[in-house]
Amino acid sequence: MFREVAIAVLAITGVGIVLHALISRGAKTGLQHRATSCAWVRLVRGGAAVVVLACVLGLATTGLYSRLVLDTALTGYLLIAHVSLGGAFVAALAVFAVTRAWEHWDPPGRWVRKTAFWLMVIAAIPMVLAVLLNMFPLFGTEWQGYVVEIHRTCGLICTICGVIWGYLSVRRVNT
Repeated sequence: MFREVAIAVLAITGVGIVLHALISRGAKTGLQHRATSCAWVRLVRGGAAVVVLACVLGLATTGLYSRLVLDTALTGYLLIAHVSLGGAFVAALAVFAVTRAWEHWDPPGRWVRKTAFWLMVIAAIPMVLAVLLNMFPLFGTEWQGYVVEIHRTCGLICTICGVIWGYLSVRRVNT
């Protein structure tokens, strides 16, 4: 069931991004409300965004490839890469959320971008907690399967929202 839903949602997101890019090709970008900040703050904000987006794409590739293409559990080198990227993702997402939260809180416009940002941050919390809770002997075998499904679902939500946020941030469209 997850495989079919994930393929459909990823396809719809891809088609939506392509259609949006084609329709808004000549559209004017929204006004940019940039606060003046020192160079190292801009470097940390930009670096955190790049690391988060790279980790989201890497985690999606390793996690979804085994489930969608191979239709098997995550094992071997893909699992090692997935776990390694997961640690970097958690650290970078914390810096990313703290440094970017102010611009996604209340400014007018860009509601799709703000929604994608907050959904990505909120979906990351149960995604990370599900993995951490599975490391402890708190659940039986059946419940561990449920917790892994929570991780998968939140990971898919985080991936979709990260891609949408990244696309809209690069395009700087006022939606």
